[in-house]
Amino acid sequence: MRVLLALALVALGGCAATAPRPAASPDLVVSAAELADGIEGAVVVHVARERADYDAGHVPGARFLPLSAVAAERGGVPNMLPPLAEVRAAFQAVGVSDGSRVVLYGDLGGLSAARALYALDAIGHPGGAVLDGGLAAWQRAGQPVSTDAAPPARAGSITTAPDPRVTATASDVRALLDDAAAGRAALVDARPFEQYTGATPGGGVTRPGHVPGAASLFWEEDLRPDGTLRSLDELRARYAEAGAVPGEPVVTYCRTGVQASHAYLVARLLGLQPRLYDGSFFEWSTQTDYPVQPGPQP
Repeated sequence: MRVLLALALVALGGCAATAPRPAASPDLVVSAAELADGIEGAVVVHVARERADYDAGHVPGARFLPLSAVAAERGGVPNMLPPLAEVRAAFQAVGVSDGSRVVLYGDLGGLSAARALYALDAIGHPGGAVLDGGLAAWQRAGQPVSTDAAPPARAGSITTAPDPRVTATASDVRALLDDAAAGRAALVDARPFEQYTGATPGGGVTRPGHVPGAASLFWEEDLRPDGTLRSLDELRARYAEAGAVPGEPVVTYCRTGVQASHAYLVARLLGLQPRLYDGSFFEWSTQTDYPVQPGPQP
């Protein structure tokens, strides 16, 4: 339960500039060894696009949560956060309650787990963590994998209030453009560099490029070759170079908000106060009165 106090102190979003900021939040990530040793109050959740991913092998006792429970089409924009009442119900259905430590892992190289962590933050639940390196790290540690479905979960009870500070809208991002240009805010673009420059637009992007003032931090470059996160020192230096430092607003985005969830996780891990632009560049590029910058940053 050591995670609860630390996470409760993390105020997300630029509107909480005077709130305490931890130097880092390492309890957001757990190792395979820590999970194998046992974590008090843990609910282990396998997040994936398809149930077949869970059925093919999962951490024994893990429960399945479809990615669609935390990323769904809304208003023609893919991978948006569903209504928060639905998100809350989905986590309750897999046994999550107010005091649960929720250990998340899944497909897409860790993106599904990161997206679920963001969704937990959005409903105000402070107990989320991701399994570093996911199921592959669990297996490398010599731990067993099950193909049997976990017993039906007793429904949980989540009574926390939603936290509106973790999500940014297009207008929030637009309001930060001058600050980002002046180095007083960080806009983190988590897409591959060729999408950032516009050389490869990405599906559904109508005006290729990036939000002016955004820095390119492709999410996969936060990982080691084995899929575990790079050291805190490496990550801190990488994000600081992009202007993502304590005391300044930080917004992460990508094409549709899923890759940005991983950058959001890393920013939280570093003790920053990120918001995630859920509509991301898919939505931004459709707004013809919002500026788009092609090519690399000058």
